[in-house]
Amino acid sequence: MSDGLVPAAVPAARKAPPLFVPTYLTRRSDGLDPRALQYTVLDLETTGTRTAHGDRVCEVAAIRMSADGTVLEEMSTLVHPERPIPSGSRQIHGIDDDMVAEAPRFAEIAGTLLSMMRDTVVVTHNRSFEEEFLDSEFARVGLAGLRIPGLCTLTTVRSHTDMPAYRLAGVVKSLSGTWPVREHSALDDCRNTARVLSTLLAASPTRLTCTPTAGVRPLPELPPAQRLLPRMEPVRSGPYTGVGNLAQFLPTHPAPSGTGEEYTALALAMARSKSLSQRDAQRLASAAKAAGLTRDTLVDAHLALWQARHDAVPAPVSATDARDLHHLAAALGVTEQAAAQLPPVTSELKGWRIVPLGTAGDVREAASWAAWHGATIGVRPSKTTRLLIAEPDTEVARLPLAGSSPIPVLAPAAAKAFLGARIADARAEAQAKPAKREDLPTDRLVFATSLLSEVWRLHELPWQATQGTFIDSVRWLVEQASDPAARFASWEHSGGKVRLRVKQARVPAHRRHLVAEALPVIQNQLRQATVVRSSPALRELVNPAGDRAGLVPRLVAWLKDYARQGL
Repeated sequence: MSDGLVPAAVPAARKAPPLFVPTYLTRRSDGLDPRALQYTVLDLETTGTRTAHGDRVCEVAAIRMSADGTVLEEMSTLVHPERPIPSGSRQIHGIDDDMVAEAPRFAEIAGTLLSMMRDTVVVTHNRSFEEEFLDSEFARVGLAGLRIPGLCTLTTVRSHTDMPAYRLAGVVKSLSGTWPVREHSALDDCRNTARVLSTLLAASPTRLTCTPTAGVRPLPELPPAQRLLPRMEPVRSGPYTGVGNLAQFLPTHPAPSGTGEEYTALALAMARSKSLSQRDAQRLASAAKAAGLTRDTLVDAHLALWQARHDAVPAPVSATDARDLHHLAAALGVTEQAAAQLPPVTSELKGWRIVPLGTAGDVREAASWAAWHGATIGVRPSKTTRLLIAEPDTEVARLPLAGSSPIPVLAPAAAKAFLGARIADARAEAQAKPAKREDLPTDRLVFATSLLSEVWRLHELPWQATQGTFIDSVRWLVEQASDPAARFASWEHSGGKVRLRVKQARVPAHRRHLVAEALPVIQNQLRQATVVRSSPALRELVNPAGDRAGLVPRLVAWLKDYARQGL
């Protein structure tokens, strides 16, 4: 330049730190008590796998819960991704362009999501994936640089359990014994991730602690979402279709976008019919989706539908109408709410077809009594008839029922005595059957049957080596190094960092190809692993004796102070 001055170099823009400040569940004794914390479990569905290629979020679900799985708050919504959803992604999660056409943008729901995550540890299954997309979405609305404690259940189960596979569905199968009913629905995956975490905390054979985090920043306050659009799954067809199943797809989010009046009116109109067709169910699903109903408001609408049917039943209630009311309540998922008004119905005589002969009052009364206990009352005898009830002096013509045994004919009093004995046998048999654990009701997100002890590792694998690539060779070498009896591989811990030491001369010849493949991968992961710093203040927060009142606020205050000090 003419003045001889050299222009100052323009500093490169600093890349914002990742969204999540990693925290881990370990078997160390000096960590925080994870049972005293609150968690926000998060799951996303996206248009693809890379934000660098322009992929966006198309569904979000979040559950705020305590460590025992008690749900404190839920939200779930489809999100307009502002780009077409490719066919490959549609085949995975089932979300298409029409479903998100009227969904809110991410900017509209960001405030609700931040509110749920505030002062909690955010939990995901595969943290790096969710982090990439949340980082990108928050940056688009001017919120780059957020720092939130993040726990990954994928890393956790790899470190502490020996399972055939670590995809969420495989983890659910290994811990509960059953495969999940649905996959790639954000709310369902969120609930299963919550169950994995609460089961780990409740049933781990070894006490787990939570590592502290440094660099956490307070989350900004944004207006809550004015509307959410939960995804509704198709309902089953047939009489009394499972409309009650609609409720399980709805969250208990804090800001429903409608009152549900249209849905309730539609449900009440359908109460004139004794059954709900597939078309009726689809209309109900569409109305629920359009109203942005929560689970509670949907249950209220279903209860109104059942109440209308109940009020239309003439008194006295017949056995047929009583069973109809029970069936409809179960189909709508309101049996518990309607319990006080449900007429008593039992099923001890289920499978019994009884035909009353004549119109005498005691004959009809005996038949009605049998119907209340679950028997089917026929009009004329057939091959399936098991009992005829008639007055003692009634002449019963010989029935031409080829191939069938003679049907017993009993007087009303004798019939009630005979059937009473069958009822007693059925009740005794029912009491002798143990209840299935998986059928027991639960108000918490935790697996009713835990198989955790069967897959628990004898030795913990270091989280630094389990949060990235975990191909077979990497898994084998990490497991070998974690076994104190191994002769050729071990871990070296120094200053919060972990190094893998391998004595090549001691590696079995038939395993050298595995070491050659895995070693550079593991070393690269160890170099990238975040150092977890501890602090003397940590011991003030740990209270193993059980008096944990005020622990969460103290933890949050300590983390914020820790961040201000720049440690």
